[in-house]
Amino acid sequence: MGKDPLQVKKVLLVAPQMEPRGTSEYTLNLAKELADSGVEVAVFCVPGPMLKMVERARIPVETFSHLESFWLRFGERKRFLASVDGFAPQVVHAQSFRVARALRLLARRRGLPLVLTVHWVPGRPRALRRLSTRLSGVIATTQAVREGLVNQCGVARDKIKLIPNGIDVARLEAGGIAPIFRSRVPVVGSLGPVEERRGHELFVRAASLLVRRGRSVQFVVAGEGAELPELRRLVASLGLERSVTLATDFSAYEDVLGALDVVVQSSQVDVSGFSILEAMGHGRPVIAFNTGTACEIVQERTTGLLVPKGDVKALAAAIEELVGDVETARRMGENARQRVREKFNVRTLARQTLHFYEDLVSA
Repeated sequence: MGKDPLQVKKVLLVAPQMEPRGTSEYTLNLAKELADSGVEVAVFCVPGPMLKMVERARIPVETFSHLESFWLRFGERKRFLASVDGFAPQVVHAQSFRVARALRLLARRRGLPLVLTVHWVPGRPRALRRLSTRLSGVIATTQAVREGLVNQCGVARDKIKLIPNGIDVARLEAGGIAPIFRSRVPVVGSLGPVEERRGHELFVRAASLLVRRGRSVQFVVAGEGAELPELRRLVASLGLERSVTLATDFSAYEDVLGALDVVVQSSQVDVSGFSILEAMGHGRPVIAFNTGTACEIVQERTTGLLVPKGDVKALAAAIEELVGDVETARRMGENARQRVREKFNVRTLARQTLHFYEDLVSA
């Protein structure tokens, strides 16, 4: 990002559990880019598998086990506030509504600019509206989220800044991309937390349709969460143990993308879109249900395919189309990588975030 000419020199990022999901990847990428620009950054978060990646990036980190609970436990609350005082940031930036409640403690006791990034409109619009009155600014990662914040949550439009998610393009450029369909059997994967309404069960059912048609495809679900036992039972009940692999032992999406040829985003609710960007950045075509974020990132029939939300047959047909045409899959993957280079480079987006901090501090 170059030498920082701005006033903001110390930023605290407050994050939910550091696990393979978009909010954690967002936190890590933003922290690294801000640090590279000369800003002193610290991360306060809930411990998780991705914590070691923050430490590996040499970003100072402190963990709080109950940071996502409605009220921090008394002892942890005192330690949290004392740690904020000790770091003395100029800006506090919450990475998710799950930890935004912690900002209430700071809003009541500290005269700091408080920022919240919103990747999707939360299910508690009134709570967000109340919190927004105490925030200095809100970052929306898509236009759909921005409109939802205004129209559903009542957040003041002039308080919201649209800054998309981004990924480390330089890292991807340095790494090489394995060819699509490296082996005789294409590999199709669904990424993301295995939670309610994330749609992995729809992906498995689409896989079942293709297996019954005799298509030779290997399927992967990469993620962990509360619905994982139920997903295992579904795989077994459909007789897909040899065709579907459940990958859980990884710390970031990058760890599994190298093994995939096509990536599916099966969520039934709006998500951060980070798994889509990572897949595109790795030169993989993406098939996604037509939720708001996916529609803003994926270009239909150019970088991937969009299918009606919840339509298993349409999802199976889209997978079958791409695994049956290696040239189309490769072309879409190349287009996807170029789109990420041009529109979703985290270096550019981190610079926009830094300027947003500057505006808030100046105000």
